[in-house]
Amino acid sequence: MAKTFRQPQYFLIPRQAVDQDPLLRPGASGDRKLAVTTLYPDLEVPQTQPVWGLPPAGELPEVLITENLEIAVFTHNCRQERHFHRRATEIYEVLSGRLEMTVQEEELSLNAGDMVVLQPGTVHFIHADRSEFLARVILVNAVGPEDKIVPD
Repeated sequence: MAKTFRQPQYFLIPRQAVDQDPLLRPGASGDRKLAVTTLYPDLEVPQTQPVWGLPPAGELPEVLITENLEIAVFTHNCRQERHFHRRATEIYEVLSGRLEMTVQEEELSLNAGDMVVLQPGTVHFIHADRSEFLARVILVNAVGPEDKIVPD
């Protein structure tokens, strides 16, 4: 019998929990999914509590499952290729440090508190090797991994 779960009516992501996340420390992957449109059962489980927290040792992290919204936090340790989204609007917010990125061949430098909104079809790339940062990315109208396109 399949395990049933009930998602919370609201979802609080405490900054303190993000700051303590071992995946965001030097030498780690540099990213943490918080809300997803596609669940990967081998890597994550559905969020059941309204407040996000780090998973206990040996347990899979919880993620909020949504129809069209994805949220993640990431650092300069995270790697991503130059890409765009066909349908999703992507919102980057710098939480600390300085994030440098190329958007449609234009260089941007974002500081803590800055935010940039990228419309669907906007080619962009994060220069993770240029400076240290902690950032949040929110995708609206997200439809899963098939929406991310890596151009030639």
